[in-house]
Amino acid sequence: MTVLSHNNSLPAPVKTLNPDSINARVLEYSEAYEGMYLEFDNIYIINNNPDAPDDNFGEWTIGYDTNALGLRVDDYSKVIAQGVNVDSFTVGQQFSYFKGILFYSYGNYKF
Repeated sequence: MTVLSHNNSLPAPVKTLNPDSINARVLEYSEAYEGMYLEFDNIYIINNNPDAPDDNFGEWTIGYDTNALGLRVDDYSKVIAQGVNVDSFTVGQQFSYFKGILFYSYGNYKF
């Protein structure tokens, strides 16, 4: 393996998307941005376990309005503890931002 480059700064994230438009699979807001670095500012936890009551896959949903459908966020990183969605997040909790890569998995767009 050859390292071609290192210590580069990340590109600026895309900040103009609405999580509900991605969740609704509006083409110009979903598939067109798959694999891109996104940021959502002043965002709320809409649901801390969208797979309840039968399952918990460590996902939660975020949106700009607490009545929104929201976009799933996955605990895909090993630095995020399993179960963080239910033991650390509450519905209606606000965050100054979430950043990540948009991807499609198991029938849902996720972040």
